[in-house]
Parts: sequence; C-alpha cells; structure tokens
Amino acid sequence: MKNYKENYDYYNVEKVDSIKQLLESAAADAGDKIAFKYKENKDVKCVTYNNFLEDVYSLGTALFSINMTSSHIAVIGENSYPWLTVYLSVLKSNGVVVPIDKELPLQDIINVLENSDSEVLFYAEKFGKYIDEISKKLPKIKYFIGFSNTNSSDNILSYNEFIEKGRALCSPFLFSVINLFEFFIRTIAGNLKNENEKQTGRKYRNDLIIYSYRKF
Repeated sequence: MKNYKENYDYYNVEKVDSIKQLLESAAADAGDKIAFKYKENKDVKCVTYNNFLEDVYSLGTALFSINMTSSHIAVIGENSYPWLTVYLSVLKSNGVVVPIDKELPLQDIINVLENSDSEVLFYAEKFGKYIDEISKKLPKIKYFIGFSNTNSSDNILSYNEFIEKGRALCSPFLFSVINLFEFFIRTIAGNLKNENEKQTGRKYRNDLIIYSYRKF
C-alpha cells in the first residue's frame, strides 16, 4: 500500500504577477502549440498561443488608437474566441472589463451599461437589433463593435476590421523579434542548468516584448 504521507518535492511553478505576464509566459513556453479550437461556420479554426498573444495585443492596440484603453468596456454574447480576446485585452490594460449576462432582458442590459459607465460595447450577432435603441438611450457609449459585423460605419464597427486595424498598427518587427527570441530560448533551454536560469530567460523575453510594444 502506497504511503501518502511520504514527502515529495513541490512542483516548481513560475510566479506570475499579472494577466499580461501570464499570457506572455504561455506564449514563450508553448508558442506554436494549439491553445484554442473553435468552429466558424463549418470550419474548425486552430489558434496557437502565439496567435492568441498577437490577437490580444492587436485588439489592445486598436483600443489604444481610439483612446479607449483606460475606459470601461462592456462585452455581451455567448462564449466565443472573440469574446475571450476582448476580455483579456481589457483585463491586461488600464481599463475595466464589464461582462454582461447574455440572458438579461434589454432594459437590464441598458441598466448595466449605464451604471457601469461603459464607453465601448462589444456584442454578439443576436444583440445587433438592440444597438439603435441602446445608442439613443446611452449617448455615453462611443463605440459599438459587433463580432459578426462585416463592415464598419461611423461608431458601429466590425470586430474583424477593428482587430486588423490594430494588427496593422502593431509593428511587424515586434512580432518577428518575439518569435525569433522564442526560438532562441527554446533552442538553449536544454543547456540551461536549472529552473532559475530558465525563468531568467523568460524574463528577458517578456522585457523585450514590453520594450518593443512601447517602442514600436
């Protein structure tokens, strides 16, 4: 019979101080591995950790371009990959994310938006029919960004176009350097003597991301 009181070494877990560091560490450790799979129409889409980090940064950059990174940003809809990118993009920024229960009636949704001082609303397709009424009652909301919108018009934007705008503003050099540095870390990882050295390598990589993101 196994002695469960036997002492075992604890698993060495890397300390994470923020959502931003968590995302960057995941990309550094598992960059090209699949993070998410989801269906889009009849196709199955695969998203790697590198892809996910790039999407989060691109969406954050797009929000920065409309001066909304420190705002209250609401999101409503079923669980989806776009919903997740919004949630984590805002969570790692200076803004406040306001997730809204998709089962709420319209008036309750309006109340949540008003009481939360939201200035941006990301929404799933089924809520598109409410946007005109919400915009009339809540002029404080400056942008409505639909996950299924195919075109942007005035302050009603397409999520896909919006994130691509952010991707275009992000320096291609940034992602090239990040990917190169990840390859370097993975290549030398086997030669590092202990976990502390590996963590130091990850820290240099994260510092590079932060510097590049601000610089470019």
